[in-house]
Amino acid sequence: MAEEHLNYFFRNRDSIYVEVIEKNGGLPVDTIEAMQDPEKRTIIERVVNSKLSASDLNALLDAAEELDSIDKLLNQAKELQEEQRNFNYLLRLGSTVEEQVKKALEGIGVEMSVQHQGMGAFDFVVRNPSNGREFFLELKSFEHQSQRPLRFAPSQAEKAQKNEPNYAICLLRRPDDNNSLSEEYVHKNLFFKKQIGTYFSDGYGDYLKLQSIKNSSKESRLHVVLLGDERIEVDLKPIIDQSLGFADLTAVMLTYLRGE
Repeated sequence: MAEEHLNYFFRNRDSIYVEVIEKNGGLPVDTIEAMQDPEKRTIIERVVNSKLSASDLNALLDAAEELDSIDKLLNQAKELQEEQRNFNYLLRLGSTVEEQVKKALEGIGVEMSVQHQGMGAFDFVVRNPSNGREFFLELKSFEHQSQRPLRFAPSQAEKAQKNEPNYAICLLRRPDDNNSLSEEYVHKNLFFKKQIGTYFSDGYGDYLKLQSIKNSSKESRLHVVLLGDERIEVDLKPIIDQSLGFADLTAVMLTYLRGE
């Protein structure tokens, strides 16, 4: 008897499920059909488990429908997502690079202090305690084979424009597997470039114009929509094409820090 009822249940489980839902929830037929579609059911489950509130989700759908396309929202979201990924990755990367720079300098018998700042105009400062000389490094990561421009905070662009002999931009390709951030990987995939002020001149100039308008006492008719903080974009390829590797970075820093 039990086996007979179980067989009936499994044969008719979809219709029984729909009937129960209809009787208890009064859901529309199209909603019920969506719940039976594996792909749509996965989306529904993500919505249920999302940290976003119902009002936020409704607002997002309303915006997409009003714009008659989600492309604009997605493009903005992808830019913010890439910036957040870079930020999160650099949090993990910072201590690793700090350790590798220390090891490289110690390996040639030089004692230098390496401090990871992680904000402001630079990420690292390497100091020679014997003479007080300092070398500054700004670290950026990018996706493998990415052609997206690099983005710099205004303070970083301002510092880079000065073309100081003790400042360099370091670039690291993010591995496909974010967990494989080994010493060997950093040595092979970290590049650096000095004297890069010309790459920033146009973008930083536009930033200064915007600040002049925003800070002016005269009322401006310019309407600017910003979803995040201002950033100065710099093309990745020219910097990569003219960059040098980790061993060269160590040598350049050492020459400067020794005062040679």
